[in-house]
Amino acid sequence: MKWSADGQSIFVGGVDNDVHVFSLAHHAISYSLRAHTDTIASLALSPNSSLLLSASMDSVLHLWSVQPFAPTINTANPALHPRLVRSFYGAPAGFEGLLRKASWSKHPQADGGGMVAIGGADRSLTVWVSVVFWQSDGGVTD
Repeated sequence: MKWSADGQSIFVGGVDNDVHVFSLAHHAISYSLRAHTDTIASLALSPNSSLLLSASMDSVLHLWSVQPFAPTINTANPALHPRLVRSFYGAPAGFEGLLRKASWSKHPQADGGGMVAIGGADRSLTVWVSVVFWQSDGGVTD
């Protein structure tokens, strides 16, 4: 689980393969993020708290927009969840999958991009560089 930056929501991932966003104000699930095919093992918020990184035992990391007014359709692929920004592959999960923790770099790089990292079952560390550019208006672009 991960608290939102404003403390009004909790991001919860688990054995149902989904990330649920629970609103403390409404005492209900606001929305769910569905794309993983195995147990969610780790959640991490971006430094500006507009993106959520979810790592699963399916060996995939998904990047989600958790801004209040996210798009209602995924323009890159309408078949995908509208909040799904990008998926990362290359860090295999193994039996120790629950020990893996996805992480963001603390500060954006000079070019505006960020880095995410996770350890793999093959004893390697996988780092993706310049995964997202933060726009001055708070929007996200590839």
